[in-house]
Amino acid sequence: MADEPESLDDGLDDGPEPGLAEHLDELAELHEQERKALARCPNCGSPNIRRSHSDGIRDKLLRLFGRRAFRCRDCRDRFHASRGLMRS
Repeated sequence: MADEPESLDDGLDDGPEPGLAEHLDELAELHEQERKALARCPNCGSPNIRRSHSDGIRDKLLRLFGRRAFRCRDCRDRFHASRGLMRS
């Protein structure tokens, strides 16, 4: 018997497992729902918030660390949160 060349097939062309794309879509949707649930006023819990104008040195310093000013439209409380968390 002659030596047969070894296969170069390493499985990279197989594509994702069945259901993997659906699983990743579900995870992305859960992440989005969690993010939206966390985008609430820490004072009253209302999701009715908006970005607030930055003013003063405190806002500028917090911005360096990725924190932005927000204001609740219901209780008028002003607070700082991660801009990635509150991005809609």
